[in-house]
Amino acid sequence: NYFESCRSTLALENLKIYPNPAVNSITVDFNSSENLNGSILLLNISGANLRTLVSNSPFFVGENSYYCDLTGIKPGIYLISINTNKGFRTQRIIVSQ
Repeated sequence: NYFESCRSTLALENLKIYPNPAVNSITVDFNSSENLNGSILLLNISGANLRTLVSNSPFFVGENSYYCDLTGIKPGIYLISINTNKGFRTQRIIVSQ
């Protein structure tokens, strides 16, 4: 299944995605040990990209925090994928009403 195929290849420390379950927004926090360039994506459970939450952004050494709008996303189980030039990290979230 998709969870088996989306093993993370990116080492991010203290990754937190909250609140979970979410309603209209989430915050994505993580620490990076190096400067990266990447995006934060909202994927459906099959791995298809539904929305780019943060596009082509620098992720700096140290603490990074991003507010992501989920307005219009139907309740369900989704994946948040942090994709960078050095790999990716994926985590499951639940969107509720």
